[in-house]
Amino acid sequence: MYQTPTGVATHTNVRLDPSDAPRAVRLGIEVLNLSAFPVTIDELGMTTAGSARKVFVDSLTADGRNLPVRIEPRDSVKFYTIMLETTEFAGALDLYADTACGTRSIGTSPAIESVKTVANALATANAGTHS
Repeated sequence: MYQTPTGVATHTNVRLDPSDAPRAVRLGIEVLNLSAFPVTIDELGMTTAGSARKVFVDSLTADGRNLPVRIEPRDSVKFYTIMLETTEFAGALDLYADTACGTRSIGTSPAIESVKTVANALATANAGTHS
C-alpha cells in the first residue's frame, strides 16, 4: 500500500495462478482516506510507460455508486473494475486514484504484482505464437 502526502492510500486484492491464468480479471481496489478531511475520487486506473495511463471506466463501488465518490476522513471505499483482459496489464507500472483536487495516489500490492507478472508472460507467449 502506498500513501500520498494528502493521506489517500490504495491497495488491491486479487491473486492469479500463473499456471492457470484467466483471460480476464475484475479488480477490487480499496481507496483509504487517511486525511482529516474528505476527498473525492474522480478517476481510477493504471500507469504505464512514460506518461501513459489506462483509465478504469465504469468502476463501481460495492454499493453500486459510480465515480466521482466522496470518501470521508478515516474511511475507505472499495471499487470494482469491469472485466479487463489479463493482457491489458502487460507493461503496467502502478494503480492510481486521482482526487478532484488533482492529487494522484499510487498503489501497489503483491496481488497487482501477480497480475502484472501473468499479463507479461501471456503477452510474451502471444507474441511468440504470432511470429
